[in-house]
Amino acid sequence: MNNKKRNAIIYGVISAILMISITLIATNMFKETKIKKSDFIKATKECPYSYEDKDGKCIKTTISEVGYECKTGTLAGNTCIVIDTKSLVKSCPRGSRLINNRCLYEQNSICPSGEKNINNECYNTETATSTCESSKTLHNNKCYTIKTITSSDLDYPNLTAHPEEYEAIDVANNKYIKKSEGATPTNTCSSGFTYNTTLKLCTKKSNNPMICSTGFKLENNKCVRYTETQLTCPNGYERSDNSCERKSHVKAEKINDENNKCPKNYEFKDNQCIKTQTKDYVYSCPNGFKLKEDKCYKI
Repeated sequence: MNNKKRNAIIYGVISAILMISITLIATNMFKETKIKKSDFIKATKECPYSYEDKDGKCIKTTISEVGYECKTGTLAGNTCIVIDTKSLVKSCPRGSRLINNRCLYEQNSICPSGEKNINNECYNTETATSTCESSKTLHNNKCYTIKTITSSDLDYPNLTAHPEEYEAIDVANNKYIKKSEGATPTNTCSSGFTYNTTLKLCTKKSNNPMICSTGFKLENNKCVRYTETQLTCPNGYERSDNSCERKSHVKAEKINDENNKCPKNYEFKDNQCIKTQTKDYVYSCPNGFKLKEDKCYKI
């Protein structure tokens, strides 16, 4: 056998081996990618809203009164029901507002327990020590001169004529103060505290930041919480599946055609005007599955 024939045989054998190998690899790959029965389930099949599953179809039957028709709307007896449809709108519950397609709740930030909020900063507080000069007595945070008023004193006629100007401190011993003569005491605070004349307290700035209630976070001295929006209907509309409807009633018109007592698209049957509508089934899958035709495949 010459070299030419020998080489041709060798090439033929190698080609056959390669073809067999490719066929086996392709077969195995196909087997690996073949969808298992456990990878899909049957999709849930149901009829659209207001349609009835009957004889393997989704059917809606509307019965109209003989002799009446509607230019617009659906006939019900001798009345036309006109349905105005609008889309659902994004809205937020009371107490929140719509910001960037989310509902924003806001609260004022607060100070930790035991501290007081002053101009959006937290302070520790304590009661000041109030003192009066030696000749006066502290009474209701004011310094007064206590007077002993008897019938022989110069103040006695004024006391009897205007008792509202005085306050009895010790009636048994005729001791009184005149309300208009109260002076501001000297208020002193502990080290590090400053007296706040508005609050009438000693205050010291805290190192603690403002805090928020559970579920809120602090943003620009405000406590905020975001939630997802709700899909609701405009005022006067009611939800129907994924849209909003408002029904109004209009008096139906009499049909003048003696030969046809039913409205358009209605069939006269059993002394009634009947309209039959048909729609396809609606298929749906649970979470984690994707719908394809009438089956749900694992994602």
